[in-house]
Parts: sequence; structure tokens; C-alpha cells
Amino acid sequence: MQQYKSDQYELPLWCIERLQVDFSVYKSIHAPCDKNKVIHNYFKDQGLPTTTSSYDDEFENTDLTVMMPPLSLGTDIVEKAISVSNTVISFHRIGFLASMKRRQFWIDNPRSKMIICSRRPSFYDGKTDNQGWTWFVWDKTGKFPQNDPCAWYL
Repeated sequence: MQQYKSDQYELPLWCIERLQVDFSVYKSIHAPCDKNKVIHNYFKDQGLPTTTSSYDDEFENTDLTVMMPPLSLGTDIVEKAISVSNTVISFHRIGFLASMKRRQFWIDNPRSKMIICSRRPSFYDGKTDNQGWTWFVWDKTGKFPQNDPCAWYL
């Protein structure tokens, strides 16, 4: 897998803080592709068992994977995570839904939920890009709140 230099952003902390999820129900959490360890440190600060790795490392079997993969490798990395995790929460541009290349991916891996950011994240120097962003969720366990298949947060 080849990653382009400019296609992995640092996730703003508020993007994960505002998820209304009881992460304590998960026995193990893996945070791959975590530039600057924002996700890893969020869970570590809550005392939750968390590991991290690069996108090209082998992913371990885990209860929950939370990540923001490099844009150009998103499909491959999500498929990898789904194969070893009970629940996957992955942050992408909303446009990740649209692509002939990803059509079969969505057929083979229907999402459980989308949680859309109502405001655009700022990745660099307080500036936002012109894209909407969302958390896609794939849940095999029923632990993730399913009250609404598409939700928004501020």
C-alpha cells in the first residue's frame, strides 16, 4: 500500500470527544493510523486499554478499532480492520460513500451507522477544507448505540 505524503491529517480531539459512546464497554481498543496519537491518548487518558500501530502493520484482533486512515488507503485499511475487529469506527470524508471503485466495498461491508460532523474539522492552522466529514461504524456486536442509523453532532 502506498500512502501519499499529504493524505493523512491529524484528527482534531473534539471530533472524538463529541462521540456519544460509552467506550468502557469495549475490552480492547486499537488505534491504527493515528497521526500524533490523538485517538490513542484520548482512550489512554480515560484509563482504557489501547494499542496503536502504523497502517501497514498487522492489526491485532480487538473489540474496537477507532481510526482516521490515510485518504488514499481508506478502503484497504477499513477492510483490514473489519476482518479482525468486532466494531470499527473510522473517520472519513463524506465522499467516501461515493465511488465506483468503492461500490463493491459498500455492498460487501454495509455500515451500521454514520455520525456526521455538523461543523468541518480544522486540520491545519485553524483552516478547514471544503469537505464534510463523518464517522462510519461497522458493528458486529450490538454494543454501539443503534438508535439512529445516521446521526449528527456539533
